[in-house]
Amino acid sequence: MEDSRRKIDKTALGIVGMPGAGKTTAAKAISDLGYPVISMGDIVREEALKRGMKLTADVMNTFIHKIRQEEGPTIVAEKCLAKCRALDGPLIAIEGIRSLEEILLFRKSFRHFVLVAIKAPRERRFQNLRSRGREDDPKCLEDLEIRDSEEKRLGLSQALNVADVVIENVGGPEDLKDKMKLLLGRLGFGSYRSEGSGFPESHGRPGKGFEGSKEPCSHRNLRGISP
Repeated sequence: MEDSRRKIDKTALGIVGMPGAGKTTAAKAISDLGYPVISMGDIVREEALKRGMKLTADVMNTFIHKIRQEEGPTIVAEKCLAKCRALDGPLIAIEGIRSLEEILLFRKSFRHFVLVAIKAPRERRFQNLRSRGREDDPKCLEDLEIRDSEEKRLGLSQALNVADVVIENVGGPEDLKDKMKLLLGRLGFGSYRSEGSGFPESHGRPGKGFEGSKEPCSHRNLRGISP
């Protein structure tokens, strides 16, 4: 089990959202600036492949519950933290958080933790999922409703409700990326490359609303980011 008392000396940006809301696009904006991104969904898929499972929607919907029932509700988050400890840099993004238990673990484990909710209308989410062509993606709106229900069973609705920042994905992908980059700028993070001679002094020092807070972050004033 992950030792939550040993904090990771980084700022973590957690990304939460319903299927197809734009989490991957938001994460891409962060990786474009040179910061590492870990996908919790990829961790689940890796575990399924290790067990010889096919990555179909039905199989993954069952497995995502099974692994948490067998190994605990934070098992995926713990595997994610193990990867985080091995990465360099002042900021890391974690995409695909699904529950309050995972959020609590991350808040305890990082020096600073910011939870960002990406929201989009259902029709847009469906089109986003269809366009990426992954085997476990829904083929019709009814499939998406089933997928949404499965995510809510894991606690995704509660996770969305405790976000520190809410970003509405109502434009195109570039608009969402611009909003994410604006958020990073407000938090004190610009572009970064780990192979460089070091990062600027501002890196690793989140913006106003973090320092001196009793909570890992307290900046509700950042809700509704728009460029």
